Amino acid sequence: MKIPGMNRIPMICSMAIMISAAQAEVYKTVDENGNVVYTDQAPSSGAEPMKLRELSVVPVPEYASKQKAAQTAGLEEGGEVDLGALRRGYRDFSLVSPAAEQTFTGSGNVAVVEWSTRFELQPGMAVIVHIDGEALPPTTQAAITTPPLDRGEHQVRADLVDAQKRNIASAGPVTFFVHQNSANFSAPARAGGG
Repeated sequence: MKIPGMNRIPMICSMAIMISAAQAEVYKTVDENGNVVYTDQAPSSGAEPMKLRELSVVPVPEYASKQKAAQTAGLEEGGEVDLGALRRGYRDFSLVSPAAEQTFTGSGNVAVVEWSTRFELQPGMAVIVHIDGEALPPTTQAAITTPPLDRGEHQVRADLVDAQKRNIASAGPVTFFVHQNSANFSAPARAGGG
């Protein structure tokens, strides 16, 4: 089924684009079958071009890479670090895992700590994860596995530091739990001596 006028919409759009690009004049004619034809050629010597509305132009946004955006956020001309801008650029630094009150069960007494920020870390930056107040070695990995932990309640926090070990952002503390099935646990005996 052919819908009247549907073929004209793409043609009108493409004509509008060509008009703005070439600044050409556009003429409208109707043939003997009632079909509307748009052209940049005058159909007759006295033909008047159409008056078209001015097109709206929306500038294309520029998207910088994460690394470039991070450098723009914290580095000034000559490579000097603007600590305030760096802190503003990484203010979204957060712990993704563990979630508050999350329980790790059957994990071999370890937990996964994962952090996130919208920018890549700049050279020299690192994350220092603290488990129950003890700092783990600095890392640039977005997720790490903790050393074996005792069963029970634990707290994690993370600090994002620059090359001079100055604190840029902090996340946490988050409380989580490590539970394991006891080796002494045995299933209840079945009735009937099974």
